[in-house]
Amino acid sequence: MIDGRGSIRWVYADGGPSDAMEWLTSGLRRDICVLLYEEEWRAQSLKSALEKRYDRRVKPDRFYGALDALNSKGFVEKRVEG
Repeated sequence: MIDGRGSIRWVYADGGPSDAMEWLTSGLRRDICVLLYEEEWRAQSLKSALEKRYDRRVKPDRFYGALDALNSKGFVEKRVEG
């Protein structure tokens, strides 16, 4: 499970970019991957960047649910610091 500790980075799933494009039809998952493609983020900073981009609040359960889904499919991975 992804939480507010550590950082998150983009990785390709086993199927590669073409499989990713079909699965990333969710705007939130897609936007998370766009931001993660550019750099590694701490979860809360990533959530704040999305809120700034959307100009509205992103509910924590929706945000962390999207991160968990991306993690379970192998699109992102969590790196624990320390």
